[in-house]
Amino acid sequence: MNDLILSFITSFSITFLTIPPLIAFAESQGYYDQLDERRSHNKNISRLGGIAVFVGLIFSLLMWTPGTQFENLQYIVLSVLVIFFVGAIDDMI
Repeated sequence: MNDLILSFITSFSITFLTIPPLIAFAESQGYYDQLDERRSHNKNISRLGGIAVFVGLIFSLLMWTPGTQFENLQYIVLSVLVIFFVGAIDDMI
């Protein structure tokens, strides 16, 4: 149970600390979702937020997964990578 709590805290902390630099980078490079009639938000939103969530999740998984579970971890990491890249391609297009 402690590993689960530590995993959550690690993932949350990494995501929380990674988002501000990603927003600054998105501002400087223009990686924003532009407003139009199909959007529900009122201002431009960064497209790079998923990177922070991905980094937090992967780091937390690799750091707190017990050694006996590493043979199953490869499938979870592969699934998360596929979802991440599909989302990144969707955001860029």
